[in-house]
Amino acid sequence: MGNNDVALIQRTLSGDEIAFANLVEKYQKEVHTLVYRKIGDFHIAEDITQETFLQVHRKLETLEDPMRFSKWLYVIADRLCIAWCRKNRLQTEPLENPDALEIETEAYSRFAAIQNAQIFAEARRDLIEKLLTKLPESSRTVITLHYFKGMTCTQMSNFLGVSEGTIKSRLRRAQQRLREKKMLTVECYEHVKFNGKKITVLQDIENFQDKLERAGFENNISSIRIIKDLDFLCIDAEVVLHDIRGACLSLRLAPDVSKVDLPDIKTFPIASIKFGG
Repeated sequence: MGNNDVALIQRTLSGDEIAFANLVEKYQKEVHTLVYRKIGDFHIAEDITQETFLQVHRKLETLEDPMRFSKWLYVIADRLCIAWCRKNRLQTEPLENPDALEIETEAYSRFAAIQNAQIFAEARRDLIEKLLTKLPESSRTVITLHYFKGMTCTQMSNFLGVSEGTIKSRLRRAQQRLREKKMLTVECYEHVKFNGKKITVLQDIENFQDKLERAGFENNISSIRIIKDLDFLCIDAEVVLHDIRGACLSLRLAPDVSKVDLPDIKTFPIASIKFGG
């Protein structure tokens, strides 16, 4: 990666615009993805990505070490993001804020559709985006590069200009923080085969019958669908259903299982729902 960049940089400095176009093509998607994660607007991210490469072209002769081009490129993009955020007073809530950790189901389609992200299931897209905004910047970067762009730890190390050991450590910490968020959605339906009114559960519910009454359900829950929202992280997950008689039903989702359907549970009146993993 580094030697090829050096050759392209040398050709660009000699006036070869095709060489610079090759550099843009090589890094454009990675830069846009990282900018989008910081800004949250696809079209603004496009503008910042374009400005990044304009600055790279103007300042390329100031690059002291061509072997560290990707790191230098990332720094330019990052500074432009910071400048845009300051200008527009963009603020994000810290991960430690409990209120900010409530995962809301909001539409997330624009980025996925344009970047051809069909590998991510429709039911997971909104939760993925919401969670990534709550991770620290270093964690969000490695998660984005690894799972959205398919980069290995070695490739991320070269791109970000930090050691491979540091990348692995950041990735482990990010995975752990996502695991702690109990990345499951439980959809509870009033009638069998996922019909009728629906309640979406994202956290432990101690008194489920009370929730049903407040939601205006006429009957008990009759069918349940459990979705693992970040199953591409390859982690186990579990949901435990307790009925009004004290019996429990444990449903474990292995790393390669992303959904469990219970189309008819009329004989199991749910009293509480607990998440595990």
